[in-house]
Amino acid sequence: MVIVGAIAFLFRDAIFGGGEAADTASDETQEEEPIDEPAAAPEPDLPPEPAEPPPPAIDPAELEAKLADATELTNKRKHDEARAIVDEILAKVPEEPGALEVLAMIHVNQINQDKLKPDALDEPLAAAERCVSADDQRAVCWVAICFMEMIRPQDASRGLTACQKYVELAPEGPYVDTAKLSIKDLQRKVDG
Repeated sequence: MVIVGAIAFLFRDAIFGGGEAADTASDETQEEEPIDEPAAAPEPDLPPEPAEPPPPAIDPAELEAKLADATELTNKRKHDEARAIVDEILAKVPEEPGALEVLAMIHVNQINQDKLKPDALDEPLAAAERCVSADDQRAVCWVAICFMEMIRPQDASRGLTACQKYVELAPEGPYVDTAKLSIKDLQRKVDG
């Protein structure tokens, strides 16, 4: 047993690992592999910075002042002067709801004064339709459609809808009584 112990002692490094012989053997069998740095992740494609929106075609303060002037002129029945202001605004901002509303007011006043005849309603009706497309909460635009369809009864159901919408939006509006009468007339036409 002493011999086995002596042999084990002499070959201890080979049997159990360690010591110089083990270090040398370890160095020979294992080469250090270079540590690869992880490749940098590519920069994600970021969306381009949004371009600043273009400035408004008309200064908001100027727009407000022009609409106030056009409304005042319309209320004074100075339609040509009001129309010139509205046309100037619409040349810069074709779908400006306030300008389209003033234009609708001009047309309603002209209808009430018998200055707008059935054969001349295509452009005013198109303007009123643009107005409700731009902002369907503009009561005057709806009443303009209502009155024009009463004069030109080619689309009684559209006129009926427009009159009802006006009454809904402006139950105390200046044209509510006329609109309610128009609803009755248009309903009879729709029912046939």
